Amino acid sequence: MKIAFLINSLQGGGAEKVLTLLANEFINYNNYEIVIFTLGVNKPIYKLSENIKIINLTGDDDYKKSSLIKLYDFIRCPLRLRKYIKYYKINVLYSLMFRSNIINIFTSKMSNYHTILCEHAIPSKEQYNNKLNNYLIKKFYKYSSKIVSVSNSVKNDLVLNYSIEEEKIETIYNPIEIDQIKALSIEKIETDIEKFINSNYTVSFVGRIISMKNLQLVFNAILKLKQEKININFLIIGDGEYKQELLKLSKILNIQDNILFIGWQKNPYKYISKTQLFILPSLWESFGNVVIEAYTCGIAVLTSDAFALKELSEMNLNITFKNDNIDDLISKLEKLYLQRINFLIDENIIDEFKVSNIFQKYTKLTEGI
Repeated sequence: MKIAFLINSLQGGGAEKVLTLLANEFINYNNYEIVIFTLGVNKPIYKLSENIKIINLTGDDDYKKSSLIKLYDFIRCPLRLRKYIKYYKINVLYSLMFRSNIINIFTSKMSNYHTILCEHAIPSKEQYNNKLNNYLIKKFYKYSSKIVSVSNSVKNDLVLNYSIEEEKIETIYNPIEIDQIKALSIEKIETDIEKFINSNYTVSFVGRIISMKNLQLVFNAILKLKQEKININFLIIGDGEYKQELLKLSKILNIQDNILFIGWQKNPYKYISKTQLFILPSLWESFGNVVIEAYTCGIAVLTSDAFALKELSEMNLNITFKNDNIDDLISKLEKLYLQRINFLIDENIIDEFKVSNIFQKYTKLTEGI
């Protein structure tokens, strides 16, 4: 069987990591022929098997394109992709992310292959102000052979808000490199960061620093707890457009000594594992890879109860507070601060997310079409 993947680019992110893991598994263990098509720069940030061919359909850096050029890709990419589908005799084409999903559907109308769309977002949230994209999802997603949703929250969104048949959608959680995370989590960290962590009860966060992550809620909770003589430090791992706003806020609230930004880190797990608690206060999440990753590092996890985060809490991966509710957040933080839980990993819980187990589900899906 010949399988191909289509994605916007390979420059980093959750969907890109999932694609990399799946493509490597397909070629290493089932000996499939694999081709990856991209809509932008094709130099992968994650390690791919040398036996996987990567083809850039546009020749451009996807992140530097204007909206007009991206729209033009909708027109030209299906035509180019159709030629490659025929040349490589592709049987199944997986696509990840909205633009790639639409191009996959358009191309399938001109070629004979099976389309599997992988939805990694909550479309009604991600496309909230985009009437065109919402129309395209509702109009064309239904023509796919199958849709993979990364959580039941994503599945429910597609069914309720886009009228897609429930039978067409299969929930498969994202694969997590459990053993690798455990190994990376025990590495030593820099002395100055270790000193910051050890100076107080420390909460950590990993991810893009954007408004929907709702980190300002944690800042305000830290201030109120500090007024009650409860000192909590906040270690923030990652970068993003909202970082400067948060730096200003920390000074306005006079909690800058309790906040430490250390930027994007190749190995965030060695820092997470040294803190007492991991927090993810997002306004919405389609899955939450980092929840399982933090849990695997051997610390308690506190999240909002938004969408998939509530779903994960039902598997006992995380404790939740009411979404965007500072009073409930403060209550949970204070409780965890006073209890100082001796956290123990339940191997049975994280076993479901191992790459090998998730890959079996994709193999069954692929061969069942």
